[in-house]
Amino acid sequence: MLGDVLSALTSKKEIVPYDNSKLTMLLFDSLGGNSKTVMIVNICPNASNLSSTLSSLNFAARARSAEISLGSRDTIKKWRDVANDSRKQLYEKEKEVRDLRQEILSLKLSLKEANDQCSLLFNEVQKAWKVSFTLQADMKTENILLADKQMVEKEQNAQLRNQVAQLLQVEQDQKIQIHERDSIIQNLQAKIKRIESQLSEALHDDSARSTARSESGSTGMLSKPKGIEESVDSSSVTKRLEEELSKRDALIERLHVENEKLFDRLTEKASLGGSQQVSSPSLRRQANPQTQELGRSESNKGPPVAAFPLPAGPDKTDMAGALVKLGSEKIKTTPAGEYLTAALMDFDPDQFESFATVADGANKLLMLV
Repeated sequence: MLGDVLSALTSKKEIVPYDNSKLTMLLFDSLGGNSKTVMIVNICPNASNLSSTLSSLNFAARARSAEISLGSRDTIKKWRDVANDSRKQLYEKEKEVRDLRQEILSLKLSLKEANDQCSLLFNEVQKAWKVSFTLQADMKTENILLADKQMVEKEQNAQLRNQVAQLLQVEQDQKIQIHERDSIIQNLQAKIKRIESQLSEALHDDSARSTARSESGSTGMLSKPKGIEESVDSSSVTKRLEEELSKRDALIERLHVENEKLFDRLTEKASLGGSQQVSSPSLRRQANPQTQELGRSESNKGPPVAAFPLPAGPDKTDMAGALVKLGSEKIKTTPAGEYLTAALMDFDPDQFESFATVADGANKLLMLV
């Protein structure tokens, strides 16, 4: 291997195989530059070792003729440049290592801050999840309550629809009854007019008979009882009609008193409930004299009608009313009186939605009275 190196140096080759053996690698620094190399050749004068002696001498001759100084200088310069480059690279690498260490430290700080932020965000997420879970539970509870409320409202709506249907049926029945009552009132008015005309005719005949009796005092005994009987009949009819009128007036007065009491109670309840006020029966009596005349004409043929104070509020303990009867004599019923009594008995404030509707119904009853 050393011979190959010396041959390469002798022939001035560019590539010298120093790396072929460990010996040449050790002698690398001694074969060039300012170094001096001494080679000692050990030979044997014995004839049996002639070939090895000759090869050793030839190797020594080649080594002696080899110019190693120039090649060594170039190699030293080359390796010196390589060493300088290596130092530069080492400095740059060390600088890069320092920069990388600084970057690693900054990254560690950033990672620590990021971990802290992640911890905070995780805590916030946990809190938000707890709040969301609580809100979901509240929403479920609220949905259940709303469903129950909706079911109750549906039931109430069904009940209200049934009540409305019943009220419509009652209203239809009342319209029919009112129509029948109007026809009865018209018949009664016609009958009252007929009775009044008969009464006026009877009075006229009575006055005519009185005049004729005063003029002709010589009337026979047979005609005298007949005239007396007719006068007695007309006077009894007149007396009976006057009694009926007085009873009618007393009944109307009592009904007005009861209506005033009912109006006061309804007004008190309406003021507490914030509903509309009911118009006063006394004002209606003053503003509508035709209604009084209609009641007067109706009472001429009918007996006193039993009146019931209406309930003043939704409390059922207050709904019981006292029956007021005028006179101790036996009362004769008429269709109009029976209808008015039935209307008063069937009036129930619980069937109405508010105090305004209760007041409206009470006003209708007052108009009937």
